[in-house]
Amino acid sequence: EAAHPGRWAGRKSKAEPAAVAEEKKTEPSTACPVKSGVVVGDDLLALFKWAKEQSFAIPAVNYVASSSVNAVLESAAKSENPVIVQVSQGCGAFYCGKGIKDDGYKATIAGSIALAKHVRAVAPMYDVPVVIHSDHCAKNWSTRRTLRPAKST
Repeated sequence: EAAHPGRWAGRKSKAEPAAVAEEKKTEPSTACPVKSGVVVGDDLLALFKWAKEQSFAIPAVNYVASSSVNAVLESAAKSENPVIVQVSQGCGAFYCGKGIKDDGYKATIAGSIALAKHVRAVAPMYDVPVVIHSDHCAKNWSTRRTLRPAKST
């Protein structure tokens, strides 16, 4: 039986008859072309192109805390498939603390950035490609503010 097309790690398969192996030479590779951890830029485009070629969708999951995103990443690792994690405006505010006054969305932005930093720190440990979808917010202007370039450390 063929490996699941979404297997990103390119598992070794059972030996195939020569005719089947010859036919597969023209098909796109089933191995994911990008590294594990958070995927951005050209690697993100390559990931989406690869998923399209393999005819599968990458699941996108909302999360509200580090424990829930860890569970999402663990599930992705167990299934050996990439995942998209989404942070919403409410999620950012919740992560910062609902008791914090959210004037000018400062708490929302701080919580969203903290969650994104958490994902960036732990994602490589799960050995799958991870996309952070951070424009899942109610207001376009608040999204632009949360997507400003971060300082490198």
